[in-house]
Amino acid sequence: MGNYYQRVAQMLQQHRAEKRTIEPSHGLRTLKTPRGMKLVLISGLGALLALGVIMYVVDYAVIRYRMSTDRSPFGQVMVTSFYAIHQKNGAVDFSTQNPQPETCINSVLPHLGLTPCWYRRRHPEKRIDI
Repeated sequence: MGNYYQRVAQMLQQHRAEKRTIEPSHGLRTLKTPRGMKLVLISGLGALLALGVIMYVVDYAVIRYRMSTDRSPFGQVMVTSFYAIHQKNGAVDFSTQNPQPETCINSVLPHLGLTPCWYRRRHPEKRIDI
């Protein structure tokens, strides 16, 4: 009888040892560890960065295509400039200029040193600090 219990104990030890070596190092249980959470966070940030770069490159390619086919890559918006003149006493004096046309670019993101037209239309005032 004692031999039976020794064999059962050996089988349990062997099973536990195999379970430790067979357990996968990935999966849902990994998210509970700091290393797994860090891996998921870095992967997510990398994917977000890659998406941003792809969006910028595609937007730039569309602008270059519009420029080569002359399909209105640029626009104009009337912009009113405000000069904010800071005085010694801490007050700010504002001086306005007549509205003037400003060239903008018909894209989602700024390119070629120009502001996107959708942004300039929503913000037709330009503040210049002096």
